[in-house]
Order: sequence, then structure tokens, then C-alpha cells
Amino acid sequence: MIYRNEKKKSPRITALCVILAVCVAIFGGSVANLHIYSSNYVSTSNSVSVRNLVINASRGQIVDRNGKALAYNTDGYSVIFDRAYLETSRVNNVIIELSKLLMQNGEEWIDLLPISQNEPYEFITETDKGESNKDMVDSLIKVLGLNHYATAQNCVDEMIQRYKLDEYTSYQKRLIMGVRFSMEYLDYSTAVPFTFSESVGEKTMTKIKENTTLFKGVDIEVTSQRSYNVGNTAANIVGTSGPVYAEEWEKLKDKGYSYDDITGKSGIELAAEQYLHGTNGVRKIKQDVYGNVISNEITTAAVNGDTVMLTIDKDLQDFAYKSLEKRIKYLQANRAPEANAGSVVVIHNASNAVLAAVKYPSYDMETYVENYESLLVAEGNPLFNRAFMGTYEPGSTFKPATALSGLQSGAISTTEYIDCQKKYKYYDDFQPSCLSRHGPLDVKNAITYSCNYFFFEVGRRTGILTLNKFCQTFGLGVKTGVEIEESAGVLAGPDYREKLNAVWNPGDTIQAAIGQSDNLFTPLQMAVYASSIVNNGTRYKAHLIDSVYSYDLSQTVMETKPETVATSGIEQKYYNTVKQGMHSVATDGTVSSVFRNFKIEIGGKTGTAQVLVNGEMKNNALFISYAPFENPEISVIVIIEKGGYGSHVAQVAKEIYNYYFSYHGETYVAPNANVLM
Repeated sequence: MIYRNEKKKSPRITALCVILAVCVAIFGGSVANLHIYSSNYVSTSNSVSVRNLVINASRGQIVDRNGKALAYNTDGYSVIFDRAYLETSRVNNVIIELSKLLMQNGEEWIDLLPISQNEPYEFITETDKGESNKDMVDSLIKVLGLNHYATAQNCVDEMIQRYKLDEYTSYQKRLIMGVRFSMEYLDYSTAVPFTFSESVGEKTMTKIKENTTLFKGVDIEVTSQRSYNVGNTAANIVGTSGPVYAEEWEKLKDKGYSYDDITGKSGIELAAEQYLHGTNGVRKIKQDVYGNVISNEITTAAVNGDTVMLTIDKDLQDFAYKSLEKRIKYLQANRAPEANAGSVVVIHNASNAVLAAVKYPSYDMETYVENYESLLVAEGNPLFNRAFMGTYEPGSTFKPATALSGLQSGAISTTEYIDCQKKYKYYDDFQPSCLSRHGPLDVKNAITYSCNYFFFEVGRRTGILTLNKFCQTFGLGVKTGVEIEESAGVLAGPDYREKLNAVWNPGDTIQAAIGQSDNLFTPLQMAVYASSIVNNGTRYKAHLIDSVYSYDLSQTVMETKPETVATSGIEQKYYNTVKQGMHSVATDGTVSSVFRNFKIEIGGKTGTAQVLVNGEMKNNALFISYAPFENPEISVIVIIEKGGYGSHVAQVAKEIYNYYFSYHGETYVAPNANVLM
């Protein structure tokens, strides 16, 4: 078992400087008080000792696009064993006394021993995260010099002799050997101190400082503790950090990491590790035989980690989360009782910078560690990053892609009318229906009224291979390139069916053309798709990192520039036609009651996708959009699982547009703000 404290606590440049100054003033030591410990000891012929101390670099901050701190450092205390002053004969008793003190204060210590706490002893073959622990078991057997077939009991017997534990109780034996093995595994020596506990409180720190005789050789060192200012709205983006896990140590120790370093575990904390993790320094101290310091100099200065500025706007992120949460609760009470989860993504069309990416339900970073087990089984899977990993049938939001593909390939013209007869009878064995008998429609009006019959015919004429060729340029079924983990989704077609050892039939093509069949896309992919339409077929790489600065903000380390990853080759006139159709969705179509009198003109498309839930078909509700219509600055995508119809979720997008553009200087107050579809 590993006893560790992993508690997570929770600009442009001028704003950044202010934030940094405030953090230094408040936390008074996160920057200046570096964690120092012994790393080398050399005896010289004239009895002068030289010790090289490692100066730990502070981890860099993560801030939003306006410089608001999202992840930063606060001071903490670690308990360190210094072998130069801790005699081996005293180690066992020191471990017992320290463990008593920590237990009294509800604190934890390092125990990497992969053996159960109680008899009969067994190997722990799986970590708390459900991963294989075999490497640690093998390391234990190797450290003890036993045969590969040694049992857990064999290892315990060897450690009792090795660590001289005969006089102790069974509980004390297991406690001591857990720490003593950890010390050996982590190369404890005069050159390498051992961190007994990574984080203790002021009460424990004071007790150890007051009992210097009992705890001789035990040091308290000021360390940086990672804190977060994201609440429950941006946990999926910022991610988590923590101490180096035992299974990571072998890979990281050769990269200059100390075992008590903090590393990224998920999200931006992991993706930007190369910037956030600083470079440790070295302080050389010379002492005479009496322990007096002769000289003390920094031979290598520590370089703190860089400040990573995200594209995310924290205020917008928080607002989007609250709007989504409010809408889900309204639907639960009034229109869709089973609606319980969803996502919102907002991107900047000129660069595909992600301005907000929320998912509901979520979790609070302040209580993440202590609530982890319950979060694993909580309704709605709050740990799942729906914005980047959740995949959904796009439903009718896919129809603009079908229209563009059909127009460019010549399968349909902008002036041709297709007569919707409700039931599509082209195939004898498969005759799906439209929701209404619309009669003759051109492309623009087919988008406005979301006519399935029209797009069945366009999809059949275009063919699945041509349809998919264009859809991939829009970013559908391919990764967006965002820095953190994402799903590639699924673009329906023969290639995907072949992977399933299944057959693609002609009827599948017309289903795919209206966003059904095997199509599955992430909210971020659909935001990129909307942006590609806005940009007339130019697709940019999505990104969350805006820029990176040195810790003191004096230097720019990296800036992200818009990166074109695909162009569709579709003619401008066809985009104009499709955009007019998406505009009329808001003025005359499926969300006209929400947007008709809204002062910000938008383009959009609703979608309703059936999913099987507990043996019953339910509807996911989707809405893709962009605004302002004439010069679209942002795209907003809203998805609510089991939310009913696409028109049900458009209110969230409306609120976000109203907030975003008022935040940028002009306040829009829309009439009928509570009109719901």
C-alpha cells in the first residue's frame, strides 16, 4: 500500500504580472522558499565535508487567457530522512514514533511495499488505479536478493532479518518494513535523502522541530503544494498533478526528477509537463569537523517552471457551466426527465482556440482526492471528459456537411428542388420516413426545415466515399489536435464497417447522410466542424495553450499560431447557400422561437439523435451554431444527453452569446429570454 497525501487544493502580460505579485504576497514562499535537501556528501583529507544540496525548482503556474490563476503553488511541509545524521540503529524507532505522530494528525507517509498489511501476507499485484503492480513485486524480490519464485511470506521473513525486526509486534514489523523497503527502493543514502511524508501540517511540523533529540536526522522542509482555482467547471481541462508514482519512478529518475517532485497526471498539467516542470539547482555547503559552515554557495541556480497561459476564458467557462446545469435541471423538471448530462464547447473561429469546454456533471478539484471512489460510481460519470472524449450521433447537425458535399460533387444544385413525399421509396427493402411531408424544397429550405427526405436523396446521389472525403476535411471522424486526450470519433462508412467485420449496405449511406448510422463525434469535433463552415472550408488545429512565459514573465517561451490542417476545396457559393440555410434555422426554422428577435444574428442547426437507454429509445439533443452571422467570431456547440429535441438546448447557446458579446463591450438584452422549445 502507498500512504501518500495527494490532497488537491484549490495575465495578457500586465494582468499576469499582477496575479504573480499577489500570489507571492499571499503565499510568501512559493517562489522564494525552495525545497532543499542533501544530495551528496564527500569527506576530505583535512576533515572538511562538502555537501551538494539540491534546490527544487517551483512548478510553473497555469493561467487563463486573462491571467487568472487556475493552478498555482502554496507552501507545504515534507518530512525528510538525512542519512548523514540519522544512525541506522535508530531508524526503526524513529519510523514508529513518526508514524504515531502522523496518525494522530490524520496524515500519511510513504509505503511502497507491494505486500498486504495483514497476515496471511500476499503480494499486491494491482495498484489503486487498477494497473498491474507486477514490476514492484519483481523489484522487491530483486532488492531482497531472493529467487524469482519467492512468496510474500518469504519476503517478509527476509525483511524481518534484514531490518532487525524480531523484537517488534506484527503491526510494527509491517509498518517498519514498508518504510525501510521504500528507502532502499528509492536509493536512500548520504547522497539521496528519503521523503518519509510529502505533506504534513503545521502541528506535525512543530512537534518534530520541538523534539530534535528524538528526531535527530529528521528534517522538515518547505515544499510547494499544488493548488487549484477551477472549482468544478474546468477540472477536465486543467487536469491533475501529484507526486511521482512508484511505477513512474524508473522512467523519470533519469530525466532529472526527484522522487518527491510533482508531475502532471492529466489534462494540461500532463500535456504541458515539459514547460511546467522546472530544472533543479545545486547549493554547495562546506562544513568543518564540528559541523560549522565554512562556505555556502549556489553553484547551479534552480530554474522554475514556466507559466502556461491557456486559451480558456475562466469567466466564460464558469458561465457556460452554470447555463448548462440550469438547462439540464429545467429539462428534468419539465420536458425530459431523464436528461442528466451534457457538454458545451465554445471556440474562436479565426484560430480554433478553445474558449470554453465544459461537461456536466463534473467534480470539485478541492475534494477530488477524498471523493475519488464515490466519483467513480456516481450517476452521470462526472470523471468522464464529455467535451473531448464523449462521442455522439450528430443527427441533423450533420446535414450542412451533406449539403456541401452534394453541391460540390454535382449531386445537387443550388436551384434544384426535391419533392419531399415523407416516405423515401427509392429502395424496396428500406423505406425510411421524414417527419413531415414538406413538398418541393431547395437546399436552403431543406436545411431550414431539416427535411430528412431531401438529404436521403442527396446522400444517395453523392455516395458515401465522396461524402466522407469532404467530412474529414471538416474535422469529422479525425482528431482535432487539441493538446489533451481526445477521441477521434467515428465517421460512418465501409472502412469502419470492415473493422467490425460487417457489411455496408446502400441504405446505410442515406442514414449516414442525416447524421445517423455509425457516425459518432465529440462536442469539440462538432465545434471544429462549425468553424470550418464559417471559414469556408479552412480547418485549423484546435488548441488550449495560447502561450508560455518564463516563471517571472520576463520572456516569451512559446506562442501558438493558427495552424491550417485541412481545406475542403468546396466553392464559396456553396458555403453561401448553406450558411443562408443555417441563418434561416434561427429566423424561420426549428429554433426561430428562441432566436427570432435576438439582437445577435446567428447561424445554426439543431439535431436530435436516438439512443438506446435501458431498452428504450431516448433522444440526445444537439445544437451547433456561430455568431454574429455576418462576421462570425465564435462557434457554440451544446449537447444534452436524453435532452429531447435540439431546440430544447438552443437556449444555452443564446445565453452564452448574450454573455460573450456583452462581456466584449455591448450589452444585448434579448426579449422572450425564457421562451423554451
